[in-house]
Amino acid sequence: MKFIATNDDGQTIFEMKNGEITGDLPYGINKDRIIATYNMHLILGENTDEFMVGECLITVVE
Repeated sequence: MKFIATNDDGQTIFEMKNGEITGDLPYGINKDRIIATYNMHLILGENTDEFMVGECLITVVE
């Protein structure tokens, strides 16, 4: 599974694939928080294609 994080301007901040991070993580965001937020949306039946973690829009690509 691949996650791409973008900022308000649509620029890619970082990518995460198989737990490996490419790019710089903003303060307060880590891979555990991304996975936990994804799982929370999954359990609640909410949209898991795009979701917010802090100020980053996370898009699930694979």
